[in-house]
Amino acid sequence: MSEPMTLGRCFTVKEAAERLNVHWSTVYRLVKDGSLGAIHIGRAVRIPTEALETFMFTPKPKTVEPENTPKRRVITKIV
Repeated sequence: MSEPMTLGRCFTVKEAAERLNVHWSTVYRLVKDGSLGAIHIGRAVRIPTEALETFMFTPKPKTVEPENTPKRRVITKIV
């Protein structure tokens, strides 16, 4: 017989949000886009300790904007 899978400590969305210092809806968004691993138990979402630590300690790439592109178009003449 196979042994049942044992899980380590899991955090609720609220607990994970407190640890990450973000709003709980941000945690749901991170889970949805795959940035933060989670376990779904029925409608409940739990974040394993390993997934939270991996997310916290993995460096995120910084986005770089091109220097010469205007951020906003300005209309100078209305015809």
